[in-house]
Amino acid sequence: MKATEARKITENNLRGPIIEPLLKVAYARIAEFAKQGKYSVPHPFHGVENYPSMDVQEAAADRLRMDGYKVKYYDNPDIDDPRSTSYWEVSW
Repeated sequence: MKATEARKITENNLRGPIIEPLLKVAYARIAEFAKQGKYSVPHPFHGVENYPSMDVQEAAADRLRMDGYKVKYYDNPDIDDPRSTSYWEVSW
């Protein structure tokens, strides 16, 4: 297999089956937060059984953007707090 073929397989999977579990969780959390009168949800992928790689998370974030959501990634938001971790936030 050539690298171009491998890239094509990866890109096709990142558009479909690999990101579906993340999207399912994210859409459920979005609905939950919207019903509470909120306009954003931090950690939209919280609850995914096997937490995915950053490439998969970015692909899911891209899909959410295509659906009209604003998606931000906060990389280590508070460097002085050892409990502070990077996270995603989706808003509408």
